[in-house]
Amino acid sequence: MTDYVALKAELDTDPLVRGYAGMTVDQKVADLNTVYRTLPVDIVSGSDIYNAVDQAEFDALTAAQKGQVDRITALGDRIVVADAGRARNTLVSLFPSGTTFNNLVALKSRDVSRSVELGFGEMGPGFIVNAEALP
Repeated sequence: MTDYVALKAELDTDPLVRGYAGMTVDQKVADLNTVYRTLPVDIVSGSDIYNAVDQAEFDALTAAQKGQVDRITALGDRIVVADAGRARNTLVSLFPSGTTFNNLVALKSRDVSRSVELGFGEMGPGFIVNAEALP
């Protein structure tokens, strides 16, 4: 459920200086739903990591190192990739640079809209109208 008070505060204070005051309802909806923000990701799936690993870089690992990667990807859907995570530290030691390293870094954030960043989900015109109707 949308927090209309929080949405009204976003529209009234315009903390990112988007220019809400000069926008129509439809323009506000479009702006709030445009993906231009990022959120940190601390937990990913084994599948995400598997898909991030470059095959040629994986092939270059020793059998023991491949086993480490296999163990990490087999952990399931709650693998910690935060800076202090053991899985993250192991992967960085195995792939200190290159395509896999860059792909793994990319997993640490996700692109989102301002609406998602604020916890509203997909925004529609009714949300704006209801929020702006508040005193």
